[in-house]
Amino acid sequence: MKKLLRRPEALLICMGLAFLSVTILASYFSAYIPEGQKIIYVTKEEKEALLQEGYADSVLINLNTTTSEELCSLEGISTVTADAIIAYRTEHGSFDSVEELKNIKGIGEVKFKSICPYVVAE
Repeated sequence: MKKLLRRPEALLICMGLAFLSVTILASYFSAYIPEGQKIIYVTKEEKEALLQEGYADSVLINLNTTTSEELCSLEGISTVTADAIIAYRTEHGSFDSVEELKNIKGIGEVKFKSICPYVVAE
């Protein structure tokens, strides 16, 4: 540490690298929401029609009533993960919050952040 204090350029380089690392990590884990994006609630029939037409990004999926097929429409969710979500719901009861998805094997922080905007726990 004393050597760093004698060489201010080394200290500045270290501080710059630390700042750059934090900036990159923050941008990687933050969710980008395009300007003007809106969340709408639809009836079950409208939701099914939107899912069939391939508009899964426009539909909020309720974790407490969803089917395996609906969960698979989310990017990154396989049939194995969808079945694990439903098994968790069957074993532990209704989801109290979307955060409970982190308790399921196969859902890490990255996958959670990618599906979080499209699911609700009602």
